[in-house]
Amino acid sequence: MVSVFDPNGANSVCAVGLTSNTVPIPRRWPRLTTHSPVSQVIQHAPFGVARVSDDMRFVSVNPRLGTLLREAPDEVVGTEVARFIPLEDRVQVLRHVRGLLSGAVPSVEFESAIPLEDGTSQWLRWNLTGSQGADGTIEHLLATVEDATPLHKADAAAADHLRALERLDYLIAGFASMVSHETRTALTGIQGMSELILSGDSDPAEVREYAQFIFKDAERLNRLLGDMLDLSRMQSRGFNLQAKPVDINQIARQTVERILRSGIERAIVCDLDQSLPVVAGDPDRLTQAIENLTRFAVRCSTKDSRIDIASRPVGNSVQMKIGYAGTEEVVDFDDWLHGRYERYEKNPTSITGVGLGLAVARVIIERHGGQIWVDNTSGINCELGFAIPIPAARPGRFAGMPRNREGA
Repeated sequence: MVSVFDPNGANSVCAVGLTSNTVPIPRRWPRLTTHSPVSQVIQHAPFGVARVSDDMRFVSVNPRLGTLLREAPDEVVGTEVARFIPLEDRVQVLRHVRGLLSGAVPSVEFESAIPLEDGTSQWLRWNLTGSQGADGTIEHLLATVEDATPLHKADAAAADHLRALERLDYLIAGFASMVSHETRTALTGIQGMSELILSGDSDPAEVREYAQFIFKDAERLNRLLGDMLDLSRMQSRGFNLQAKPVDINQIARQTVERILRSGIERAIVCDLDQSLPVVAGDPDRLTQAIENLTRFAVRCSTKDSRIDIASRPVGNSVQMKIGYAGTEEVVDFDDWLHGRYERYEKNPTSITGVGLGLAVARVIIERHGGQIWVDNTSGINCELGFAIPIPAARPGRFAGMPRNREGA
């Protein structure tokens, strides 16, 4: 790609700008083949220098330009400058060069990219000026060429950093919106039930019911704060898993029993493969991940629907799937999985009350070397799943335990 721009900096790159109000100053440049002091300076210049004929062919080239063009200087002499200009930009550049030859503009500046073998490009910045004879006509053109690749890399890095900052700002705004919504919802319930109790008009049975609502909302707040702290700790470098033999099936059964005791209006059916091998992992964290995924399914499933939990050995991993019947609305749960949240005020139909559960589960599974996914393409039959690798057995050691850092 070639970018022609104003040599005086009046316009940005990619905008063609030719200064027409500057009177060209007659200049005569020494031949690069002479032994004059100026010629010697040009020969050893840190940038490329070439004399170009009015038909845009190289007449003489200094060694640095040969290096930039990745050809020997003798091989460059006699060739057309257009060889080093991308085909799609040649017409534009040559049109402005004609303006330079006619004296309409004092110089032309543009950039070109030379493809490299590694798939990247080397960017060159060209500056063409005219050398006039005694009669005021242009005898030849002087081209100076500099390596602009570092500048392009710096611009690309700055653009990447800007995009990263914009993405971070988006994540922070969405996260703050989610936390604010979840917290406000729970506090509104606690405040409302407390006011009913304080009014003194409720009988003991109603007071107990209100107290139960308050307790559940308080648990919800506590779970949200716990997830926030867990997510922060697990994403830090100092977080370590306590690897032990883990029976995934047992964790699933205990999780289901605990959730059913909370009085949910869902049926949970377990289809657990009894031949499932024991794996190595942190039992507390894996319990947290499975419970978060199951509660997410409960939260997002339709009322009175069934939730299916199945485990299977698949290849060299243990796989667990949690299926449920969702609403017809296709929700981008992948965003919840990776901790990305749309602002609630912009998306009022979002599932509420799920907090950071999926994001925490994802970090836990990935810290165990596994994978996690959400399949919600239909919007009706949804599935959460994860797979944890089974470490290879070693003589004298439990097959699922990885070698610790001390090599014990």
